[in-house]
Amino acid sequence: MKTNWAFILSSSSLLLAALSVPAQEEIYLELKTPGITRLNLAFLPLAQYPAWNVTLRQDLEESGVFTLLDPSVPSGGDPIRYFEALKSQGIDFYLSSTAEASGTSVVLRHNLYEVKSKKVILAKDYRGTPAALPSMAHTLSDELVLYLTGQKGLSLTKIAFVSDRTGHKEIFLMNADGAEAQPLTVHKSISFSPAWSPDGKVLYYASYLYGQPSLLELEWRAARVRKLDLPVKTATAPSSSPDGTALAFAGANAAGNTDIYRLSLTGGGVDRLTFARSIDTDPRYAPVGNSIVFTSDRLGSPQIFLMDESGLDVRRLTLEGGYNAEPALSPDGKLLVYGSKEGNAFQIYLQDVLSGARVRLTKQGSNESPSFSPNGRKILFASNRTGRFQVYTMDLSGNAVRQLTSEGNNTQPAWSPYLK
Repeated sequence: MKTNWAFILSSSSLLLAALSVPAQEEIYLELKTPGITRLNLAFLPLAQYPAWNVTLRQDLEESGVFTLLDPSVPSGGDPIRYFEALKSQGIDFYLSSTAEASGTSVVLRHNLYEVKSKKVILAKDYRGTPAALPSMAHTLSDELVLYLTGQKGLSLTKIAFVSDRTGHKEIFLMNADGAEAQPLTVHKSISFSPAWSPDGKVLYYASYLYGQPSLLELEWRAARVRKLDLPVKTATAPSSSPDGTALAFAGANAAGNTDIYRLSLTGGGVDRLTFARSIDTDPRYAPVGNSIVFTSDRLGSPQIFLMDESGLDVRRLTLEGGYNAEPALSPDGKLLVYGSKEGNAFQIYLQDVLSGARVRLTKQGSNESPSFSPNGRKILFASNRTGRFQVYTMDLSGNAVRQLTSEGNNTQPAWSPYLK
């Protein structure tokens, strides 16, 4: 698998000779209500590296943290001379960047100024080949988001998804911005339901490779795959526990009844968690604690329920809508996102777990397989609003919609955790 990680980072802020860079003492933007408040940031593009410019601008805009303004500052000029002009333009922070060639490498140096204090608050150097410029831009964007908000950005995360672009449904992987999509499986069968381990090293998925649907474990960086040995006829919809020691999944026994099971990944065997005379499916571990949300038609129509990982303390979460499925909880466990069938299409709803209040996020086409980004500020989903199913992201208000795929049909996206 080709990788673009060939660059060297200065992992801590630089000590500058002329300017001292203070330690971070405050969070400039507390991210509580996405889309309400943004920081005004300006930077001048590097004329010789358009790929870096495009990637950085796109990452910063998609972060939901910044409003990008065009500064009236001459390229290459000393920013200190223009702070009053920047301030009058409403700019909060100014990113100064320079580039120089060093053999076959490019060295990028960045200083982030707080306009009101006229001081450098963050400095970063990156070195890499020209091919690594987009990766360097991703890294810088995430550094800026982390420093100014205290929360990690998403630019260096990955998205797994199902695509039929090769003629078969295979598991694919792409960057968070939709770039560099590549197949992880070449089974020439039907593979589906990708799910990440909490450390991001493993992808679990279901496949018809062995006849009946079964679960496979893929170490995607090493391209090693193995079939999980399970005492059920079919197995689908895997979901890893937050500590990575267990895997919840939907399994059908010889009689054909579908229930939720839990596989110990440390040698403890398989436990059946649900016993209702109904279809129980779509299990998803909560990112915090050990509870599991799932879909069940035990009360007549499919609804979303919550239980602990022993199958006890079951309670219904969705009280509105006649058909609700594919649940996922936010990283803090406070919000629930799911698909609700309306007519012949599914629409995505966001619900407060405690109060039960919900809001509809989508209107166009049929929208499926919603889940949260690892920082909880974006929702990933698949939609056929343009005809074929494609992968999209949106913010928690249903706005800032962005299409990430375009080739073939692309479904069941799964956002990675933060990767190391």
